[in-house]
Amino acid sequence: MRLVKGLVGIALFFSVLYFGIQFARNNNQALSLELPGGWQTLDVELWELVLISAAVGAALTFLVFLGQLVAGGLARRGFTKRIKVLERELNDLRNMPLSAEKAPVTSVAAFTQDGAAADPPAGAGDTPAA
Repeated sequence: MRLVKGLVGIALFFSVLYFGIQFARNNNQALSLELPGGWQTLDVELWELVLISAAVGAALTFLVFLGQLVAGGLARRGFTKRIKVLERELNDLRNMPLSAEKAPVTSVAAFTQDGAAADPPAGAGDTPAA
């Protein structure tokens, strides 16, 4: 398939080259192009004007799509950073234990005035039945 694509590309290149040469031979009259704003070109052959206008159009199209390419790259960079943050968070969640062991009571409210531990409120520390 790559060979066929390569051969088609080569054939297309040479056909454009052939028709371009034929166009240049058949249209060799000199023209002067008047541009808006009072600009006027020197006498230039028609095929040169066609080639120049195609090059200018390609350059302007490149500039337009370059802006879109840069904007897309910046968006992709932001999305990639966000994905890395979310992957880190997901890995942290995966590494958490499934059930927490009963942790010792460390809150200040759990102790009485004299420093002795008070009885925990009803239902505190009870594990639900599975």
